[in-house]
Amino acid sequence: MSQNVFVTIGSKKYRLKLATLTVDCLKKQIIEESKFDERANMLIKITDGDGCDIEKDKHLQLAIEDGQTHFTAHFQPDDTAQKKRASSYEVKNPLVLLAGAIKYEQQSYLEDAKQDLCLLQTLFQTKFGYNVFNTLNSQNPTSESLTLNDLNNFILKHCLNLRDDCSNNKNAYDGLIFVWCGYGSNEDNLITSDMKTKPLKHIQDDFAIRTDYFMGKPKIFMKIIYGEQEKASQMKIKRVNENNQKRLWYNHDADIFTIFANNPRNSITEAAGNGNKKKERHFTEVFCQVIENNIDKSFDLILGQMLERQVIQTILTTHSDIYLTPRSRHDEEKYEVPVLIDDTPKNLDFKKHWNTYWRKANVEAAKMVEKMLKNNEQGLVVVTNDAIASQNTTNPTTKIWKKKQFREYWMYAIKTKLVVLNDVNIDGNVYAINCEIQCQANVNITTQLFVTKNTIFDQRLRQFISISQWNTNTNHDLPLQLQELEDKAEQCSEKKLFDDALVHLQKYLQICIDAFGCNHPYVSIAYNMIANAYSDSAQYATAIATYEKAVQIIADNFGTKHAFVAQFYHNLALIFHDKRQYQKAIEYNEKSLDLRLKIFENNHVDIAWSYHNLGIIYDDEGEHNKALDCHEKALAIRLALFGNNHADVAFSYHNLGIIHDNIGEHDEAIEYYEKALQIRLSMFGTNHIDVGWSYNNLGLAYHDKGQFDKAIEFCEKALNVRLNLFGTNHADVALSYHNLGIVYNDEGQHDKAIECYEKSLKIRLDIFGPKHVDIGYSYNNLGIAYHDKGQYDKAIEYHEKALQIRKEIFLGATQDISDSNWNLGLSFERKGDTETAQKYYEEAWKIANVVLGEWHDETIEAKEKIRN
Repeated sequence: MSQNVFVTIGSKKYRLKLATLTVDCLKKQIIEESKFDERANMLIKITDGDGCDIEKDKHLQLAIEDGQTHFTAHFQPDDTAQKKRASSYEVKNPLVLLAGAIKYEQQSYLEDAKQDLCLLQTLFQTKFGYNVFNTLNSQNPTSESLTLNDLNNFILKHCLNLRDDCSNNKNAYDGLIFVWCGYGSNEDNLITSDMKTKPLKHIQDDFAIRTDYFMGKPKIFMKIIYGEQEKASQMKIKRVNENNQKRLWYNHDADIFTIFANNPRNSITEAAGNGNKKKERHFTEVFCQVIENNIDKSFDLILGQMLERQVIQTILTTHSDIYLTPRSRHDEEKYEVPVLIDDTPKNLDFKKHWNTYWRKANVEAAKMVEKMLKNNEQGLVVVTNDAIASQNTTNPTTKIWKKKQFREYWMYAIKTKLVVLNDVNIDGNVYAINCEIQCQANVNITTQLFVTKNTIFDQRLRQFISISQWNTNTNHDLPLQLQELEDKAEQCSEKKLFDDALVHLQKYLQICIDAFGCNHPYVSIAYNMIANAYSDSAQYATAIATYEKAVQIIADNFGTKHAFVAQFYHNLALIFHDKRQYQKAIEYNEKSLDLRLKIFENNHVDIAWSYHNLGIIYDDEGEHNKALDCHEKALAIRLALFGNNHADVAFSYHNLGIIHDNIGEHDEAIEYYEKALQIRLSMFGTNHIDVGWSYNNLGLAYHDKGQFDKAIEFCEKALNVRLNLFGTNHADVALSYHNLGIVYNDEGQHDKAIECYEKSLKIRLDIFGPKHVDIGYSYNNLGIAYHDKGQYDKAIEYHEKALQIRKEIFLGATQDISDSNWNLGLSFERKGDTETAQKYYEEAWKIANVVLGEWHDETIEAKEKIRN
């Protein structure tokens, strides 16, 4: 009767059927099952579940009678094969695999491991010219976490690639270097981010036994782990007497070289003779330095050099040596190792670049890629914030075929079969469409490189950036769908149709969650745009809560020192500015500015925007000199970045005009407004929203100068531009009617003023409903017009409406509420009701004292009214 048993061989378990309960039958079955995996080894013993040897038939039979059906087979290299091992190995073209975990679920963050992986990649890739694959991608913070499943997939992927390449180019790799950096035990185990373990021996078996690719070739396995500070200190004290505290352990068994280094994390040693502290150098730093200084030297010599720096234990079962030799240009042509492309679909990267113009530029690039593929065209598409026309990016006969600007970003399309990269710095993304790319020197692509399937490229390109396979669904279809929703939301917001904008943005959010999960940067972008819509519609509490969701996701992905976090502070500043809480607005704007100054160089578009908005807040608070300083800094940055003919430069001139107008320097204001207008007319023509704003502010400046005819002329120009652009039902059209009302009222044409104010109010009620800050302004100015006309009861009616709306919106002391109380006091005083007037004057004084300060002109004026 046959007997079923289970035998573990390496990491695999087999079910065997024994015809007879004999050791000979069991051995034959084991050898048959393991003939592929263990063909270079010999079976030396079999043990039962208790670890007892199964040497005789009786041992096997007694084990089965006791219910033990699980056995383990033990193999070791065949002695005859071992004798044939080379006495030394020269390695010129190894496969280098770097794996590590930096971020852990239940352990401290390992900055040292991150630095070591980068050091080793630089050593092997740049200094030696080897093909290096690293689980850590410096452009992707999520790669700092490496689970056991991630590690297994990384190993399996490269094992499968070796098997696929065996028949075509069996001798491509002449060795293997595998390095682990992360937590681990002093035994064999590696600890992954999810706190699971994997024996290094299993990884060695994967490459040494389960594939014959590296049979007879040297295999180096390095395990670099990091201990806690307290443990490291204890280790240094006891290391003389305790063998298990060795800092460096080296084992050489046939063609497998194993190095184990235990680094104290962030260790600090006292310098002899003084209290100065200096950082102790870790194994990797020493290893890289020694190996660079001893290129072409043997491992024996290298480890001998390290003996002077590290406590070391060496176990040599056989003696042969290994020489790591840098690759030459001839070697690159000789080996012709296929460059592996990461075929996992990669989304647009948001670590360095993330704003709406980055997204729009890359969607335009994606459309260009698909168009070129459809037309069987070859070439490059580049998205960058630098000009590439002057860079040596192509062969001399190649020209830029198409370019398009998205504020600070440019999209370039180049049609060519051959691209030669030499002294190139592209701060952004590159898309290669079925062309050939050759590398010469000094190539830097900061963000992403996508290639279509028939692209041919120089292997050295891998030294500069990770290469991703173009995926139409991930890189074109989905971003295009999202961009269309974002564009629709923008169009609705421009028309102040915020509820409609939110419908599109909620669809955007749901698509992102379905495609990427809840904690992806695209989801953060969706929340940010939703918060913008809430802010624009004066739903400030909801906006702030939604911004917080957005920034938390970014912080989880990229940390708190990120441009998006600066934008979060920037957005909060805008909200508090809209709520007239200027000190809070300044606080958050300065936080945004400080973070941007740390992240970027001084001349950066976002820094200019921080100065721009800070200037607006200071101006509204009455600190005009500070406002001027901020706007002049913004202008200087923008002129340095863009030259004179740019929309952002026009913004700066426009804002400088506002400040000069506010401090009574109307001629200077008009000069700046004219500069802004000329740039805008040259860039956009007459029918553009910004041209409308230039006319609008020129009208206000001439009004403040007392030239009412010129003021009406420019206000009507602004109104006509806006009617042509938006039709009658738009917030900017309402503003033009409102401003015309101001000019007519101050000119003494009160009926015309009231007519304009009522047109403005009707549009605003249609757009915003009854509870909005602009409705408050309409009621306030209608009250002023009726007051100036002598109809005090109508004036009081409108001022009371304005006050009620402002109290509901602002929920606290603001200058607008103070103004409404002041205006009510004036109307009641003119009506002869001094008691009620005094009540409103007193309320105006209390609020002005809080908002503007005790010695502000308006505070003093209100106090004088109370005394009288």
